[in-house]
Amino acid sequence: MVSLSKKLYPAIAKIFSSTANKVCYSTRYSLRKVELLEKKQRQQKINKEYLLPDNASYSNGVALHKLINEGELMLQKNQSTETCN
Repeated sequence: MVSLSKKLYPAIAKIFSSTANKVCYSTRYSLRKVELLEKKQRQQKINKEYLLPDNASYSNGVALHKLINEGELMLQKNQSTETCN
């Protein structure tokens, strides 16, 4: 697994003319909000695919890697749809 703080955050910061610390803070804040929302949705028994695992400890790295994988799958689906048209 790639060290997010050493590789990904600085790359994102460069794209958005920001700093790695700001990207890290924004990412942590956003994922904490997702964690709280998902806990509430689970309590309400909402049936959906959740980003964060139910009975595992919270991890920014795990959540980001899942998001990256989902994004790559979506991109592949879009590219295969475009080549079929």
